[in-house]
Amino acid sequence: RVDGRLEVISGRHRLAHAKKNGVKHIAVRVYDEAEGLDAAWAKLHDVEQNILDNTCNAIDVAYYFRHNPMTLGEAEARGLMPKTKQGEQTAASRIGLYVAANASEETFAMMVNGRCTAEDAYMACIVASSAEGQQLALETRAGTKGKKNSWEYVTALVRGAEQMQPADAGMLDLFGNDTAFREQSEKIARYV
Repeated sequence: RVDGRLEVISGRHRLAHAKKNGVKHIAVRVYDEAEGLDAAWAKLHDVEQNILDNTCNAIDVAYYFRHNPMTLGEAEARGLMPKTKQGEQTAASRIGLYVAANASEETFAMMVNGRCTAEDAYMACIVASSAEGQQLALETRAGTKGKKNSWEYVTALVRGAEQMQPADAGMLDLFGNDTAFREQSEKIARYV
């Protein structure tokens, strides 16, 4: 730190393990805060190290790639797309990179704030490319009374809503919102 203190950015578990086992010396890398390395940099650095160690969840991966945009090829070249023993990308890396690149600001915020899972944000991005479509997908997925709707139903409803024409509009709810598209899309989704 600027005041001379040292702070662990990444490797807290290794440090705790070393202390617990009486290890006196461990290799470290010291970064100088005076060089402009702030808290935001430290968080991204910590997440990057966790990605490299394959100890990250999809939300952290998405956060990292949202703030460090890169192609799949660039991420693979830097070792930031860990693989399973079968040679496939891990679910966390695949979901995180896709959500970082495709989620609307609202969808991304819902995921980061725990209002939807990373998996649901991922599926919403697959089902719809627009912010409105992703919101409709997540709202529909949430369902009612704690029972989530299937992604098959959500997909049919969103795709039906996307195909509605302005001429199909009509019924307004108490707040002046058009409900015709939702009603028609729900009929289509139930049929599918």
